[in-house]
Amino acid sequence: MTKTTFNLTQAGRIIGKSRATVQRALASGKLSYELDENQNRIVRADELIRVYGDQAKFDRAEGRGPATEAPPPEATRSELSPQFLKLQDQLISQYRGEVERLESALKRAQEGQNLITSLIEDQRSSEAKWQATFEAQAETIANRLASQNNEQLKRLETRHEKETAQLKKLVQAERSKSLWRKLFG
Repeated sequence: MTKTTFNLTQAGRIIGKSRATVQRALASGKLSYELDENQNRIVRADELIRVYGDQAKFDRAEGRGPATEAPPPEATRSELSPQFLKLQDQLISQYRGEVERLESALKRAQEGQNLITSLIEDQRSSEAKWQATFEAQAETIANRLASQNNEQLKRLETRHEKETAQLKKLVQAERSKSLWRKLFG
């Protein structure tokens, strides 16, 4: 899976904020980052979408491109811009769906927590029974959350890989067109 990363200046352009604002978001932990081979902080595209959603406009980043590939020629980039925007909207929609599923899982976990709390408050329960129930509930919740998170991560990775492959095919198709076909369709 190809990762698209941006330096702090590019990230600021993408979200329409200053570089200093991006640095504050990194320092506070609101926005996560990675270090490149020169120990410079870089931000992934999916992280910008997660934190800033619709504010992230990737066409504002000059000289942007996947970290492992050369950027496509200017003509191809402008021709694919609507497709990239459509993909961005699809990713945002998918991430919102994932957030809703995680919120649902959190609600179920909180219900389990409430059940455990009520068991603690019940003075008539024996300590052994209480402890066994607590441990069983904790294990059930942990297993359920781990399973759901793994499934969701696999689905997201699969979607990302498919979308990246589709975009690569589109770029390759544009690059392989003859000059005649590019000019006259």
